[in-house]
Amino acid sequence: MNKTLLRLYAFLTALIVCNILLDFSARPLSLWGHYSDRVLRWTWFALTVTVITVFWKHRAARGYLVLLLAGFGLSILPMGVPLAMALQALTDDGLRQRVPVNSEYRVERRRPLFNDVQVQLFRRTGILEQELGARNYADLLAYASGKKQFLTTGLNPEFPRERDTDITGARFLHATEDSVTIEYSVLGKQVVLAHPVRRED
Repeated sequence: MNKTLLRLYAFLTALIVCNILLDFSARPLSLWGHYSDRVLRWTWFALTVTVITVFWKHRAARGYLVLLLAGFGLSILPMGVPLAMALQALTDDGLRQRVPVNSEYRVERRRPLFNDVQVQLFRRTGILEQELGARNYADLLAYASGKKQFLTTGLNPEFPRERDTDITGARFLHATEDSVTIEYSVLGKQVVLAHPVRRED
């Protein structure tokens, strides 16, 4: 029983490490679907608690807990950036909207750390998905409103607040090696936007 638990935990930890490495690669890869990665990470977290509890009498389990707590403490030091990134990876923090395109593509409107709200495009490859590229949501609103610069702060009453707008539809048009073109429905208008595809260095 205990050996099976350890094997399962080792396998899941290896998956988590691969998941993190792929997520920070030049062309990020993750499991297909918005919740897949979160289910994997929360399962690993729950299993970590279970393993430490079951093997608490062993010195290695207590040492492992100390290492995890030390890592958590260190993640707070550099302005809390690693901790904030971990919270975004585990929760929907920063997510504004999920928009299906077709069976191959999907879109998320979210606010990454230290960045403006973006429209991120993902493409499915088997059980994995790849983040192809992102465009500022302000660009989409600017084209829909006919304004060269769209203020998302809501300070100018002429423009609606970013949070008060939604993408009501997305339709795949065509793809090349360099970009994927999507037609978005926003503010009652149809806007064609090309997402530049990230290239490996």
